[in-house]
Amino acid sequence: MKHARISASKVERVALCPASLRLEDGYPESTNDAAERGTYIHDVSERILLGEALTEAVFDGEDVFPIVQEYVAFIQDIAKAGTLTVEEDLTPYLSQIHPDLGGTSDAVVEMGDTLIVIDLKTGRVPVSAKNNMQLKTYALGSLIKHGADRFKNVEMLIYQPEIGVSHEILSVEELKVFGNELLLIAIEANDPFAKAIAGNKQCRYCKAKQSCPALKDKANEAAKDDFALPKSNTLAQNLELAELVGLWAETIKDHAKQTLIEGGNIEGWELKPGRKSIKWNNEVAAEAHFAGNHLYFQIKSPAAIKKLKLDIPEDLLRTDISAPSLSRKKNDLV
Repeated sequence: MKHARISASKVERVALCPASLRLEDGYPESTNDAAERGTYIHDVSERILLGEALTEAVFDGEDVFPIVQEYVAFIQDIAKAGTLTVEEDLTPYLSQIHPDLGGTSDAVVEMGDTLIVIDLKTGRVPVSAKNNMQLKTYALGSLIKHGADRFKNVEMLIYQPEIGVSHEILSVEELKVFGNELLLIAIEANDPFAKAIAGNKQCRYCKAKQSCPALKDKANEAAKDDFALPKSNTLAQNLELAELVGLWAETIKDHAKQTLIEGGNIEGWELKPGRKSIKWNNEVAAEAHFAGNHLYFQIKSPAAIKKLKLDIPEDLLRTDISAPSLSRKKNDLV
């Protein structure tokens, strides 16, 4: 499925920095371990909610089975008194507001004159449903699809494993007003002269950090600041700025690492190979193997076991190599 140019997850970023839409054009979609874990949990949950019989083998070693079970039970409990739709493609409906808008909701339940829209978040940072632009975009798209004249209110829920549930209820009229806001956001973002505005929220997941002029200006501005002189900024504001500049710096480093990994050259810099570490390949099997030695229960790591001069079968061990790190060339450290 092709992603909408302004997906629901990107609406707040584009609202805070209209130029981010243009600046991100051409950058490939990126991912990380947390994002892949979240996608995995979403996919398996969807299959169960759609009635597909699954075994624990489907989970491929991921310890997410309890999370999936809890989320599925939560959705099924809500859906008992209503009609459930899972993984609803809302792009055909949101694009009626503006061609660039779109998204896919996790779960929607029709319950009398209330439409319930649920978004599963698998991150460990609490996310609130209050004035959440992503969730409101899903709610508006669902309302258009299911028929705004059939409902009075839309209840929006964010479900986070181990954190809890956050919710907000908006009237149909309030969501229609938000639809007008969405249209203005999309129009402004498509303005070729849209302004880039640096900020922690919008910059954190923006793919264009390394080339953003506004973020670079903020970094230069911060570098010139003299913290010894009286300033109108509070320390809290300076910490916000430091965090923002840190985002920019990390992005530059990541880009430099990728350049070197792909065979490029950066004068004065090189990649330092990742460190090797020996870990248990199977902790349960390792515990069973050393069950007769009480010292094992006090010293868990393979390195500690080797110091005791105990033989370790090779099939109990694995070698992990950390990611390479960016480093100055030694002859340039003068």
